[in-house]
Amino acid sequence: MKLKLLIWLFTFLLIIGIIGGSVYVKFNSLLTEYIYNQIRNQVALVSNNIDDRINIQLNNLKALTTEVVRDTLEAKKIFDYYQKNNGIQYGLITANGNLIAGDSTLNILAQNYSGIIQSFRGNSAVSYSSKKGILFSVPVYIEGNIKYVLYKYFDEEKGKNYFSTPCYNGQCDISICGTDNQVILESDNYSKLWNEGIDRELKKYLNHFSISVILEGSYFYFFSELKTQGLFIKGTVPKEIAGSGILNLTYFITWVYGILGVIFLIGFVYLVRYESKIDENKILKEGILLAEKTSVNKSLFLTHMINEIRIPMNRILGMNNMLLKECNDPVLKEYSLNIQSSGQVLQSITNDILDISKIETGKTNISPVEYNLFNVLKDCCDMIDVKAQEKLLEINVDVDSNLPIILMGDEVRIRQILRNLLSNAVTFTVKGSVSLRVSFEQINNDTINLIMVVHDTGIGIREENIKNLFESYENLENNNMNSLGLSLSITKHFVELMDGDIHVQSEYGKGSTFITIIPQVIKRSEPMGNFSQRRKDLENSKNKKNINIKAPHASILIVDDVPMNLRVMANLLKETAVQIQTATNGMEALEYIKRNHYDIIFLDHKMPHMDGIEVLSLMQTLSWHPNLHTPIILLSSKEDDDNIPYYQEGFSGYLSKPIRERDLLDILIKKLPQELLFTSTSLEENTESNESNTASTEPLQNQLPTSSYLPEDLLPSLKESEFIQYLNKSLLIDVTVGLEIWEQDEDLYKEAIKQYTQSNKESILFSCFRNSDFENYRFHVRELKISSMNIGAIHLSGQAKALEHACTEGNYPFVEQHHQEFINNYRKVMELLKIWKSK
Repeated sequence: MKLKLLIWLFTFLLIIGIIGGSVYVKFNSLLTEYIYNQIRNQVALVSNNIDDRINIQLNNLKALTTEVVRDTLEAKKIFDYYQKNNGIQYGLITANGNLIAGDSTLNILAQNYSGIIQSFRGNSAVSYSSKKGILFSVPVYIEGNIKYVLYKYFDEEKGKNYFSTPCYNGQCDISICGTDNQVILESDNYSKLWNEGIDRELKKYLNHFSISVILEGSYFYFFSELKTQGLFIKGTVPKEIAGSGILNLTYFITWVYGILGVIFLIGFVYLVRYESKIDENKILKEGILLAEKTSVNKSLFLTHMINEIRIPMNRILGMNNMLLKECNDPVLKEYSLNIQSSGQVLQSITNDILDISKIETGKTNISPVEYNLFNVLKDCCDMIDVKAQEKLLEINVDVDSNLPIILMGDEVRIRQILRNLLSNAVTFTVKGSVSLRVSFEQINNDTINLIMVVHDTGIGIREENIKNLFESYENLENNNMNSLGLSLSITKHFVELMDGDIHVQSEYGKGSTFITIIPQVIKRSEPMGNFSQRRKDLENSKNKKNINIKAPHASILIVDDVPMNLRVMANLLKETAVQIQTATNGMEALEYIKRNHYDIIFLDHKMPHMDGIEVLSLMQTLSWHPNLHTPIILLSSKEDDDNIPYYQEGFSGYLSKPIRERDLLDILIKKLPQELLFTSTSLEENTESNESNTASTEPLQNQLPTSSYLPEDLLPSLKESEFIQYLNKSLLIDVTVGLEIWEQDEDLYKEAIKQYTQSNKESILFSCFRNSDFENYRFHVRELKISSMNIGAIHLSGQAKALEHACTEGNYPFVEQHHQEFINNYRKVMELLKIWKSK
C-alpha cells in the first residue's frame, strides 16, 4: 500500500512539474508579447506628441519668415516681442554667419548646429549642440534665393521641458536623435544604457514593426522613426515598470503549483498515518466530493445561464423599444407592449438570480454616494402606482416633511429595498390598500436612522412561516407566494450590509407590515417639505408640456463591440437629429477621439482587448486632444452596476443596459451644451394653439430643394422662401432655430441679422490673432459666440465657444490651428446674410 502511494506521489509530482513548466513558459511568452504591444502603443502616442510639437515650432517659424521678407527691421521688433522667457530666443543669421537679429552671446554658429547648414540648403531642421541647447531653423527666401536662416533657440532645460511627454508615469527614458545618431535631446541615462549593438538589433526589427522593441537585461529598449524627416526617438523603460502587475502573474503560477505540491505532500502524510481509516471514510468522502462538485457546477451553470439570457434579452428589449417608437399599427403595438411587459418580468427574475449569486459568492458591496431622498421615494412610488392601478388598489404615502433632503448612502440598494417591499405588497394584496410611511430618528448631528414602513391589507403570512421568511428560495404558499423568499432574502442581505435592521409583523388573512431601519449620513439638512405636494407639482409640470429634443449640431461618439447595441442607440436618438459616430473597439475610438471633437462620448464597459475604463485611462495620458472636457458616459450591464466606481474613474455618469430612451434623453439634456440643445414645446391641452403657431411659421417651412447645396451664382436668383430653405440645409444658418430664439417674431429676427452684418469682427479678430493678443481675441470671439447663436448660426457659435475656451485655458496652439477655419465659416455666413438682405 505504501509503495503504491509512493508511486502515485512520484507520478503526480512529475505531471505537476511538466504541466507547470509548460504553462509557465507559455504564459510568460504571452505576457511578454502583451508587454511589447503595450510599449508600442505608449511609444506611438509619444511619437505623435513629439511630432506635433516639432511641427508647431517649425510652422510658427515659417509663418514669421513673411515678416522678415516684408521688413527685416520690423522683424527684429517682433523677435524682441517674443523674447518673453529666459532660455528661449529668436534670431536671424546670414549665409556668412553674421547675426542680423538675436542674442550674440549664444554663439549660434553652423559648426555648432548642423541644422543651420541644412536650412541654407532649403530645409527646415532641428539640431542640438551639447551642453548648449536645441535649435529650430527654417530658410528665408528673398526673390527666390535663400538669404537668411530664421531660428528659435531653446536652452537644454527649456528644451527638455518642452519635449517632456508622459510615458509610464515619467519612468520612461526617451532621447530624440537625428541623422548619423546626432542627439537632439539627450536623456539622463542615454550614454550609460545605449551602445551600437542595441542600435543594430533594434533596426533589424523595423522591417516587421513600425516601432521596434527588444528586451536586454533589465530594460526594454525601443526605437521609432518620427514623421519629421530624419528624426527618430530612442528610449528605455525598466522591465519591472513595463510589466508592473503583469509579470507577477508568472510568479503567481509558480507559487500556485508549489502550494499544490505542498498540499499533496501533506495529504500523502495524512493518508499514510490514517491508512486504516481510509476505507471506512471512503463512501463518506465520495459523497462530500460529489456534493461539492454539484454545488460548484450549479454556481457555474447559474452564472453562465444568467449571462446567456441577459445578452439576448437586452437586445430583444432594445429592438422592441425601436418597434414601439416606430410602429403605428395598434395590433402590432399591443403585441409589442406584451413583449415589453414579459421581457421586463424575465429581466427582473434574472436580476434577482444574479443578486442571489453575488450574495452566495460574497461579491456584493456597498457604494455610498450623495443622493436626493425625494427623487428616490418619488421613483419608487411612480413604479408601484402603475401596478396598483391595474389591481384597483389604494396607495397611501406619508413622508415626514422634516426629513433631510440630501443623504449619503448606497442609493441603488435603498431603491432596490423599497421597490422589493412595495412590489411584494402589491403582488400579494387582492383588494384594499398599500401604505408607505417614511420617517427618521436623529442619531447625532451627522447621522439619522432612515425608517421605512410598508403595510398592506393582503393575505398575510402564517406565524410558523415568519421565521423562514427571509430564507432564499423559500415558498411560503405554493399557490400565492412563490419566490417571495427570493426577493426578501436579497432585501434582508442589503439592509444588513448597510448596518440596518428589518423585521415583519403579520396576521394571516389580514395583511403584513415590513419595517426597515437603515443609518444614513446627512449631507444637507434642509427639510424635504410636503412630499405629496412636491410630487403633485412635478407631475403637473411634466403633464403640461411635451418636449421633443432636437440637437442637429451636436456630435456624439458611441463605442460598443456589439453592432446591434450601436444600432439600437442610434435608432433611439434618430428623432433628436444628433450627429452620431460609432466605434466597435477601444483603439478605433481613441483614433476618433484624437482627431474629432464630440459633445458626449458613450463608452461600453466590457469590450475585448481594451475595456471602457482602459480607454478612459489612455485618454487621460494624452497631453492634449479635442475632448479634454467632453462628458464621458459609461455603458454597463446590471451585473457591473454595483461594482463600478464610475465617479472615481473619471466618468460623468453611466447608463444601464438595456438602454431606455428616457434615460438616454436625460443624459442629452443634462450633458449637452445648452446652445446645442433645442426643444419643440407643445401644450397638450391646447391643440388649436399648436396649429396657429405652426401656421405662423409656414413661410419658413416649405418643401426644401432637391439639393441643399447650390452653385453660388444661382443663390441670388432664388426666391426668399427657397433661399431660407437652402440656409436651413447648409448647416451654417438655421432659420428655424433663429425664429425660436426670437419667439417667431420675424421682424425682431431680421433686425438681429441687420445688426450682425453691420458689426463685422473679421479685421479686429485678425489683428488680435496676428499680435497674439489672445485676451482681446477671447473677448471678441465670445461676442461672436452669442450673436451667432441669436441668428441661428449654431455651428459658427460652437466654433467660437471652442476658441473662447481654448483662450481661457491658455491652449493657444488650438487657436492657431482653428482660427482660419473659423474665419472662413464666418465669411460664408456674412455672404449668405448679405444675399438674404438683398431679397
